[in-house]
Amino acid sequence: MCRRMSASDWIKRGMKKAQAGNYDGAISDYTQAILLQSNCPEAYCGRGNAYYRLNNKIRALEDYTHAITLKPEFSEAYFNRGTARSQLGNSQGALEDFSRVVHLSPRDAKAHFNWGNAHYRLGHKQEAIEGYSRAIQLQPDYAEAYSNRGLAHCKMQAVGTGLLDLHKAATLYKTQGNMSRHWQTQQTIAKFHSDSASATQVRGESAR
Repeated sequence: MCRRMSASDWIKRGMKKAQAGNYDGAISDYTQAILLQSNCPEAYCGRGNAYYRLNNKIRALEDYTHAITLKPEFSEAYFNRGTARSQLGNSQGALEDFSRVVHLSPRDAKAHFNWGNAHYRLGHKQEAIEGYSRAIQLQPDYAEAYSNRGLAHCKMQAVGTGLLDLHKAATLYKTQGNMSRHWQTQQTIAKFHSDSASATQVRGESAR
């Protein structure tokens, strides 16, 4: 006699389908789990992830929010909702979610990085630098954090400091085998060098 599948069984099956790229199948399995256990935050979060992968971010947000309602300390759901909010252009909402994540998971380097990104998009460059710096402290080979911190410094007219970070990012990208980002960063460095030289020349001519 076959054992009836539990909500946990459906969640495990949904996870396997999601890992295999079968997101529609994963949604179906997570929904079965929810039908059996409507107060299961993991099922809502998993289904939200599958919707997100299918680029249905509105449905993903609904599921992440439901998961958070059921489990207010659910760091993963806050992180994923923050990511979806950011991609939908809601930087303030993303900042609120990532602020919650860094409180719940203070050693999560990517959470601090995304917290910094949310601040950057809101025009808070100094706070963004703080987020990137914390991410680097937790993960010293975090190339993207060096890159974004460098850009933030340059935007704040601290070009010398910014270029140091960008050079570090370029080196890390190369070491990690990410040559497309390495060359992209090298082009950014060249642009800032050119802009800095032009600005110096303009200031000199104005002084004369």
